[in-house]
Amino acid sequence: MTLHLNNRIISGETIDINKKEATILGSGLVLSGCVLRLRTDARAFTIAECRIEKCSIEAKAKIKNVRWCNAWIEQCTLRGIFTGCDFGTWAPAF
Repeated sequence: MTLHLNNRIISGETIDINKKEATILGSGLVLSGCVLRLRTDARAFTIAECRIEKCSIEAKAKIKNVRWCNAWIEQCTLRGIFTGCDFGTWAPAF
């Protein structure tokens, strides 16, 4: 099963993301004042052009090799271990 969140605003919610289902934070998604609890890895978690603002992002397990560079992250707190994760803007590959 795949959880695909896009084209909506979610405010003040706790969102649990785990390996049991693939999760896509898609375009047009705005997370504001939320708690993201992560128990997943790059195989089950995709971030595609969403906005995450004033959220707490909590790695409940070590988060490895997730590309956050497609998200706009502003005024967030990250807790836990993030290994091999990419944050920031990447130049297009030619």
